[in-house]
Amino acid sequence: MSGYFMVRRSAIAGPHLNPVGYKILLEVIGRGNVGEIAEAGYVFQERESGESKVTWKQYVEYLGHLARLRSRGRIGRLRQKLPPKIAQTFPKERFIRYAIVGLSGVLVDMAVLYLLSDGLGLALTRSKIVAAEVGIFSNFFWM
Repeated sequence: MSGYFMVRRSAIAGPHLNPVGYKILLEVIGRGNVGEIAEAGYVFQERESGESKVTWKQYVEYLGHLARLRSRGRIGRLRQKLPPKIAQTFPKERFIRYAIVGLSGVLVDMAVLYLLSDGLGLALTRSKIVAAEVGIFSNFFWM
């Protein structure tokens, strides 16, 4: 969350930049005309007091920012094609929460299936039925 970066004005003069949060450099590299990248690293000291200001929301914003940069504007153009009422009310945050919960259910399902079938040696069909139910229960718990 810290550091300096330098770029030539010509590298960022053309494209429209829309950085999210603290990740301005990510936007500059993704949208700008940056040819060569070099790093001069430094070492942090251990935190002596206080807590980090980074929360899970920053991680979610970061992943969304990466997806927007990767799409190269396709998401924005798709949103422009939607009727204005739908485009304005599209619940991005809610969709992301549902996606994370769904992914956690898949991971729980896979872990339980592995433990039951390979760990305890139960039949695959029974293991899968139990694993699916545990995954579903996990999803309901987190929602």
